[in-house]
Amino acid sequence: MVTKVSSKGQIVLPKALREEANISEGDELEVGLASGFVVLRKPEPLDPTTVRRLLRKAQKSSEISEEDQDAVDRAIQRVRSRAS
Repeated sequence: MVTKVSSKGQIVLPKALREEANISEGDELEVGLASGFVVLRKPEPLDPTTVRRLLRKAQKSSEISEEDQDAVDRAIQRVRSRAS
């Protein structure tokens, strides 16, 4: 499948792909780059156990991996958005 990027940076996901991936209007997608590929995926909800594990790992290490920091930042943003 081929799609074009608009002047605003938008793309259209073909209907067949949206249906196969169970993506509906209004769904949020995480966007990333992996080995030169642009990757879209539905975010997985973080449960309290995962958040605690990430925080413990961060406290034990003087350096936190970029991936774990991103996960912690996303968890904090989700909690803040639910509180408002």
